[in-house]
Amino acid sequence: MPLLEGNKIWLFVPELDNSTVGVSLGYIKKKVSESRKLSRPTWKSKKHDLDKRIILIDYDSLPETTKVKLPSRADLIKLSQADTTEVQLNKLQDACDQLADLHSKYTFISDYHFFLKRTESQVKAEDLKQAAGWLRLLNAYKTPKETRTINFNSKAEFRTAVLNKLIENFRAAKAHLYGFKITNLAVLQRKELEWAKAYKEALELYFNEPKIEAERQANEAALGTLIHENFGNNHRRVLGRLNDNEAERILLPSGRIDFSEWNARTLVYLFMNPGKANKFDFENIYRRYQFECKKAGRKPEVEISAIKDFLTSNEVNLYTKRERHGWAEFDKMAPHVYGKEYEYSFSKGGYDGFQVDFNSKIEGKQLMLTVVAVFDYMSEAITGFDVGFVEDGLMVRNMYRNHLNMFEGRSYIEIESDRFSGNLAEDTTQIFSKTCQKISRPIPNDPQGKASNPKSRFVERLLQELNRLAQNFPGWKGTNITSIDKNRKPNPDYRNGNYVEGYAESVKQIIELINIYNHDKYGRTKSRWEKCIENINPKAPAIPRESISMLLNQSTMIAVRNARISFEVNRREYHYAFPEYDQYVHMMEKGYRVKVYFDETDMNTIDVFGENDQYIATLGKTKRVARAKAEQTPEDLKQLGKMTNDRKQFVERVQSVSRKMLEFEASQLGIDISNMSLQDAQEVIAGMKEISPEELFEDALATSYAAQSTDYYQDRLIRSKDIAVPASKKEKKGLDDERRALVREQAKRNGLI
Repeated sequence: MPLLEGNKIWLFVPELDNSTVGVSLGYIKKKVSESRKLSRPTWKSKKHDLDKRIILIDYDSLPETTKVKLPSRADLIKLSQADTTEVQLNKLQDACDQLADLHSKYTFISDYHFFLKRTESQVKAEDLKQAAGWLRLLNAYKTPKETRTINFNSKAEFRTAVLNKLIENFRAAKAHLYGFKITNLAVLQRKELEWAKAYKEALELYFNEPKIEAERQANEAALGTLIHENFGNNHRRVLGRLNDNEAERILLPSGRIDFSEWNARTLVYLFMNPGKANKFDFENIYRRYQFECKKAGRKPEVEISAIKDFLTSNEVNLYTKRERHGWAEFDKMAPHVYGKEYEYSFSKGGYDGFQVDFNSKIEGKQLMLTVVAVFDYMSEAITGFDVGFVEDGLMVRNMYRNHLNMFEGRSYIEIESDRFSGNLAEDTTQIFSKTCQKISRPIPNDPQGKASNPKSRFVERLLQELNRLAQNFPGWKGTNITSIDKNRKPNPDYRNGNYVEGYAESVKQIIELINIYNHDKYGRTKSRWEKCIENINPKAPAIPRESISMLLNQSTMIAVRNARISFEVNRREYHYAFPEYDQYVHMMEKGYRVKVYFDETDMNTIDVFGENDQYIATLGKTKRVARAKAEQTPEDLKQLGKMTNDRKQFVERVQSVSRKMLEFEASQLGIDISNMSLQDAQEVIAGMKEISPEELFEDALATSYAAQSTDYYQDRLIRSKDIAVPASKKEKKGLDDERRALVREQAKRNGLI
């Protein structure tokens, strides 16, 4: 194809070297060389910009005898433009297909936590996180040069593609993103400009701060553009819809069953009886079908023989097998994924609860302890676990908290589990939605509320690997022979043999068992643990410490007293010094109340949050010090010095605020207190503020009418009774008259007034 550059048409050498044109390659090279050396007007050429080995010939410089054998100039231009348009369309389509991946790259889980602090609705926080990802993506590619790196020729073309993607997502979900109802380019561009403006202004405001802090502040300012004044209100209500246009047939014309038709839907529902263990026979199904028809005001359209044929057909059996025969039978029919090995650890993990295969004797009862563990699917290592008696939501919380503590807050990108009861607890169901990008289950949820088919979850095989090691530990429960061969007698030692005495010893043995599982290299070049920590996915999110505390720790409301937080856990009292609390009182609730999150298994530190769950500080545990000097240790002296210094700094901070108020008041009175102590300054200002009524209302009392009134009433009310007129006396307000006079005289001598 020819290459078009402005008005110039450049031809590739192979387009001339063919049987149609009849010009040999040697002749072309000869003419091109002569044109270059002798500066002839014909056969002008140049090298291709991208590949210097390719020679381009100027069409206008070709001899007329050669041009005659080629397409006309107009035809060559059409061919070039058509080829260029096709290439551009292909690039544009590829770029649009990659928008979802680009959006995921610029969507951060930290945005979710930012919005969640400002609303209790997790759905709204999730929608705003997605909206922030689109705006961040648009601002990442501002110039045509940048947009061409992702196959968009201009920013307008890129913005149009994003708008089309948003509309496509809206049609699929039948709802706009909360706070991000975008239907045209003008609205999208306005949102984009507001984001960029807020980000730029915040960067300029915090230019003196470290770069990381400035970018964090700028990002939060940009996120704030998505928050409107009614943010947090949930007035939306979901209304049900009735469809009255139902078909009046049981079979579609093609022969396939229309399960939306009333009769078919009713019969299949009665046949499955979802959520119940009872399965009705055909006679009972027919009776119930007649009852449903009567209740709906319909006439039964089929007899029992037709019902039998209908419900025993292969198509009905395909869709009802999981309810009639269980998940294991259904799993034999469902296609399985044929995938490759995981490349990174923390890309996907699975957690489950199980009983270790050894017996424990605790308080006279023989039982098996329960472990809830999370496994990394790439390395097969256990990255976090908890031990208890019954599998519940609390154990899931402790398990994942231990995982995050071991890996400095690094979370799994995707987590997988079954539908066990612990996942249904209100305070544990949200843990993984707030820490992981994806939450998955191998197959859809069973309407009966049962767990998914265990065979489809990789974690089940890893549990077997772990329990296989339990055979080497004391108290192993053994094997029930009847489970291998039903014709054999039960094993008398099964669950009744040796056992581990005591809860602490049993937990210690479980810890040892899991350490062996994680660090054993038998049959491996590297242990499971080494493989895990050496291949952590760089995209695995790092959850902030304050978010971990809010999600996974217990909490209580405490009032700060004497710069200390004190509370009791498990009948033990704990104290935490908080000498800087005066700097955070604006974030606290009334009465200096704060919300304290703590890990009951590690009380060395606590996390303190204020009103609306705003993070304040992390405090360390404080020890009491000996008051008697003879009993004080060097550690006591060090701690005592720190407490004294904290108190001194606290008093200075509070007094500095008081002094600033006094300086303002002194400036209003026209005096200088810069060289005075706080007490002297207070006395001077108090003396200056003391004003007698005669001074305050001097103008009113100076009038002739006031003087006449004074003489009149003093004559009749005081002198007529032979009483001397008393001299005016100032009221005392904190300081006596002599001291106030002395302070005022001292201020006059110092030139302050």
